Amino acid sequence: MARKKAKSYPVTGDPWDTESTPWGIEASLFARQKRISFEEARDAVIARYLDQCGDMRPLQALFMEGISPGPKVLKYLAKMIDGDSKGPCRFALTVRGLNGSKRSDGELHLRNLLVANHIRQRIEKGEKYDAAVMEEAEAIEISFEHARKIYDEAMRDGSISVKDGE
Repeated sequence: MARKKAKSYPVTGDPWDTESTPWGIEASLFARQKRISFEEARDAVIARYLDQCGDMRPLQALFMEGISPGPKVLKYLAKMIDGDSKGPCRFALTVRGLNGSKRSDGELHLRNLLVANHIRQRIEKGEKYDAAVMEEAEAIEISFEHARKIYDEAMRDGSISVKDGE
């Protein structure tokens, strides 16, 4: 029989209050016990929640306040984003769409703009359309059809103009 998922602690009011949230209470106790600043203790608590439980709520609470954590937490987050199972993180941070879809490459827009510009420049230098598209497709290892679609869409929606990229 599957184990029931534990209910999360409801957060009301100040998410880092030292008396009403588990992580706020823990950070306050830790700061007094170790004689360190609340911010240092807060970051240690956030790191513990991330590392031991994969629980993002204390970090989210901090972000919702418009505050950034210290360098150790930021570096740990970067390692979680990297998702290297051989690294020190037990949990990976991945981005998915609300419908479960995977993220897309942010560089595709720039790549498409550059492909369209290169094809346009080749055509302006006297190359035939098909030859310009084929050479660019081969140069970046995409299909002729894909390169043609990129160029035609850019010309249709005005993404490139005669003076772009020069």
